[in-house]
Amino acid sequence: MTQPYKMLFAAALMALAGFASAQSSTMPADSSGSSGAAPAGTSSATTNPAASGSVDPYVKRREERRQAKEEYKAKKKVAKQAYKKGKKSADADLKASGAKPAAQGNIEAPSSGK
Repeated sequence: MTQPYKMLFAAALMALAGFASAQSSTMPADSSGSSGAAPAGTSSATTNPAASGSVDPYVKRREERRQAKEEYKAKKKVAKQAYKKGKKSADADLKASGAKPAAQGNIEAPSSGK
């Protein structure tokens, strides 16, 4: 009964060791751990994947979506400001003309008879 657990534990240990060695091999060769340039596990490639010129399609897609989102937000902000400016001027024109709002529709006066 303990034999399968030992084998499972050994397999998990080997998988973790392989994963750890694969992670350490992706570190850039020019950064040393004692230089203080970056903490272990981080590099300039992980902080800005677009700067490294990655060929990964998922990274490219993520960067394209981020740029599109930023452009959309900028356009939306400009449009919102234009709308507010137009609404403010329209309200000022309405107020200056002395016009009164039209009667509200679908409001019936209470009938006096039954």
